[in-house]
Amino acid sequence: MTEQRVHLGDLPRFRDTTGDVLTVIGAGALRRADCSGLRWKRLIVEGEESYLQSFLLKLRTKSTSPSFVECDFSGMRVGHFNAWNSVFRECSFEDVDVTVGLGMMNTDLIGCSFSGNWSGNISAVRGRRRLRVEGNDFSRISGVEFYGGVDWRANRFDVGGSQLILQKGAVVHPTVRRLASELPYFGLQVQSLTTGQPFGYSQDWLLLERGGFSVNQWDALVSALA
Repeated sequence: MTEQRVHLGDLPRFRDTTGDVLTVIGAGALRRADCSGLRWKRLIVEGEESYLQSFLLKLRTKSTSPSFVECDFSGMRVGHFNAWNSVFRECSFEDVDVTVGLGMMNTDLIGCSFSGNWSGNISAVRGRRRLRVEGNDFSRISGVEFYGGVDWRANRFDVGGSQLILQKGAVVHPTVRRLASELPYFGLQVQSLTTGQPFGYSQDWLLLERGGFSVNQWDALVSALA
């Protein structure tokens, strides 16, 4: 595959572009930029690539990670999105179709809005560092799961509509237990919530989506978790 490397500040020039691999390098903040319509097989946000520059930034107690503030990523179509060492603040990810690289996105997400398909996981921890995942609107996104102690109350979901929050204490409800025995994947989710395996959510809740259940099953869950 052909790789195109671009400095953080030049990313808006690539709006509405298509290609194999787009790698974004450089630290600092990109503000109020239109980065919509990115349609790449792989989008990788690396941060500062120069060891010397990274060392000098650390000496000045500055971050070596890129930050995106009030940027528009609407219409993004990316088969492998890796931005593990980044900060997204009040950014728009509307009408996206994204697959997260390595299955897990370990970034600070603050006040962002999402709609479309997000195939992958969002975690509130990276190594020993706690990440901020708060103030986001996840009410119109599908495909995502949450790990590492994300506080669902600090974000917006379409609870009772297209989404439900299953808390650990509710797994003993007869409806939840029945559906867990009937639906293999849901059964593994419930098992992971109570035992920590096989999915290792490392938190006391998980997100359920209406698309994963029949109409009758969903209505039963809505009643059980109301």
